Amino acid sequence: AYQRLWDSSHLILQELLDQEQPLLQPVPEQERQSFQYRLSSLYLYYLGLLRRFDTLYDQMVQPQKRRLLRRLLDGVAGRVLELKDDLVRADLCETHCLDQVLQDLKLTPADLEVPIPKYFMLEQSSALRDQEHMLAEILSRLEPVYSRRRFPVLHWTEAIILLQSAERARQGRLRATFMREIRKEEERDRKIQEEGQNQFNQDEAAVTVQKGVRRRLPWRSSPNIPAKMQCGDVQAHVSPQVWKGYLQRKRTRQDRRTEMEFIGMLPSPNQVEHLGIMYQAGLGEEVRRLRQLEKEEEFQLAMVKTYDSLRETEGPYIKEKMKEQIRQWFIECHALTGRFPDYPDESSGGSYLIFADKTPEQVKMELEVQVQESKKKDQEKSKGKEKGKKEKKKKKGKEAKARKGEADTTLKVSPSKSVPVINAGHEEYTNLWKNRYESLHPNQSFDSETLQVEKRKEVEQEIRIQVDELMRQELKNLRLAVDREEGRPSKAPKAR
Repeated sequence: AYQRLWDSSHLILQELLDQEQPLLQPVPEQERQSFQYRLSSLYLYYLGLLRRFDTLYDQMVQPQKRRLLRRLLDGVAGRVLELKDDLVRADLCETHCLDQVLQDLKLTPADLEVPIPKYFMLEQSSALRDQEHMLAEILSRLEPVYSRRRFPVLHWTEAIILLQSAERARQGRLRATFMREIRKEEERDRKIQEEGQNQFNQDEAAVTVQKGVRRRLPWRSSPNIPAKMQCGDVQAHVSPQVWKGYLQRKRTRQDRRTEMEFIGMLPSPNQVEHLGIMYQAGLGEEVRRLRQLEKEEEFQLAMVKTYDSLRETEGPYIKEKMKEQIRQWFIECHALTGRFPDYPDESSGGSYLIFADKTPEQVKMELEVQVQESKKKDQEKSKGKEKGKKEKKKKKGKEAKARKGEADTTLKVSPSKSVPVINAGHEEYTNLWKNRYESLHPNQSFDSETLQVEKRKEVEQEIRIQVDELMRQELKNLRLAVDREEGRPSKAPKAR
């Protein structure tokens, strides 16, 4: 299910990226409404994509995909904020009316809510705990405020005596109430026996039957019922009353439950079933989060092992290969130009420029062009400061007026910093994960081949820095040796 959601999300993302380039073109003021509509629709699409990526990042188990999802999630969240800023500048208002866009896209007002990614709470629990500890420490430093009213302090023996007396009083009241009820029942039975009634009142018969049932005594053997009444007539009179009481109590309980469900104090049967389903889904999500932790620990160990193994097995070979390539580049440049080249600085890439698919002549030309451009810039800055002040002021004034006129008549979207991040993540998905069969990885473990490619790049980068230091020193020694050979005077031949 999450794999299908992953694929469909990237289809939507591709459509949104195709709409980004036309959005950068300026729009005249007359088309402000259509411009706002395009921004609003793009904003809603990115909001839906943010929800999808948040769900995927929360429930995806494969660690390498989760890293890609994290970059995409952060990029989409940044793009949502950028579009919100563009909407504010286009509408000239902080709030926007998106009813027409919602209706056209068949969305609900709930889709306008900006979701907060779940990893803000789940992956930053340590930071939140630190904040709670800091707050507790700050509050502990404050002096406690005591109330001025003070209550008398009792000794523990006095408190025990007070509690015992209160408990005895409570038990005495209960016993007195119980004895009072028994006395009333005995008085009522005595009056019935003295009067010797031959016919039972219906209410008294029902009460008597209920008492017999409560005491678990058969009503036929009750001494209060005359023998004449212990027949079918009593059943005919008593049974309807008992049945009516039972039905009324049942209706009362049902009405009470309906009322409690209506005011929200009790869940309805449908809600109980729905809550059960949601509870099971929540358990499934927690299980997947536990699997995420297991796979992440496994991936971390594999990263360390892969890096160490590549450094030990392929590191020496990569180092020697880089040295040979750089030496060959020294020889070719010396053969073409008659002197050794300048080694590229680390800031410009170092030997990475040499390892690119370029000839020594191209590398030499690039270095010379960079030096010439830097010199020209310095000369132009020093010479043109005094001469071009007036011209620059005039040009700036004209350009400012032209820009103001364009700004008044056109609408533009500021360049996005999040789109390149999203585009890079989408390209990585297309190259690595789009056409990969998930049946080969049913347990959602990491891909060892992709991990080796990533770690090999890190090993090459580390070795390249070391090789650059060594080859700079070697180039310096070569130049000294060549200068020494060129400066040595030639010896005259000996006479025979």
